[in-house]
Amino acid sequence: MKNQIFKLTLTIFFISFFALPSKSQIIVTSTDGYSVEITITPTSLHIYGGDNCKNGYNYDINFDYTVKLTGDIPSKLYTLQGTFETANGSMFFNLPNKTASGSSRTNGHVWTSKTDCKTADLQSTPIAKITIEIEGPGIKSQFIEYKFSTLPIELISFKAKKENSSVQLSWATATEINNDYFTIERSSNGIDFISVKNIKGAGNSNQLNTYTYSKSDIE
Repeated sequence: MKNQIFKLTLTIFFISFFALPSKSQIIVTSTDGYSVEITITPTSLHIYGGDNCKNGYNYDINFDYTVKLTGDIPSKLYTLQGTFETANGSMFFNLPNKTASGSSRTNGHVWTSKTDCKTADLQSTPIAKITIEIEGPGIKSQFIEYKFSTLPIELISFKAKKENSSVQLSWATATEINNDYFTIERSSNGIDFISVKNIKGAGNSNQLNTYTYSKSDIE
């Protein structure tokens, strides 16, 4: 019976993918003769409390930013700030009100009941929306949704086949955009998944790419 149960844990496999942060930007033009370009790149989760998260944990989002003012530049903007939104809530952040670039972190300490603090990342905790609030000379107060990413792959097939004491996985993509790697996960109940292996992606590709992985029952 023990052997049968263990084999069952290998019957549910899942692949996910992690995209290298894609760059896009917001450009706001002032009636006073200048423009503001804003680039936001989420980089990682900041998890509070270490690895002990059996009752959940709090987190924020680390990100890189660039603010660039061009034209007849004022001394500063009145307001430049925003929010990240995930399924767990909103996280506020400030941006410099003049030309600058750097790294920062949201200030939300949102809580999740999940217990994956050791492995959680931007793939397992996706960002639903980024909103920028801006106001300055010649720019009325407004909220702008930041378009920051698209799905990084076009998956055309995924197969799992049991052969003797192993599970053979194979999948193929038609296109990949900034795709860093695939994560293979497994589950015994279809709800809670654990990471098994990362498989390097093709990065950027417009041609067919095929991947395989074999997992032994006794590993």
